[in-house]
Amino acid sequence: ASTIVRTDGTIVSGLVLREEGQVLLVVNEQGKEVRVAKGEIDEQKLMKLSPMPANIAEQLGDADFFDLMAYLLSLKAQPAAGGAKR
Repeated sequence: ASTIVRTDGTIVSGLVLREEGQVLLVVNEQGKEVRVAKGEIDEQKLMKLSPMPANIAEQLGDADFFDLMAYLLSLKAQPAAGGAKR
């Protein structure tokens, strides 16, 4: 996840999905897509904390939680691009 400070002082936090020319497409905490022009960016920081809620286990039922854990563990087992493990 990233935190972007625009030149007007507004802050956009979320996952940068992709770049479209001179625009970053960011998905915020509410799941909404926000377009940020690169020329409006004053500062951009990569956040060290995961955007996943800290209490995710409490929000999901047991079956959904175990499915999520299995999926995340499967990502770790897959080789990354270039043959290196994640």
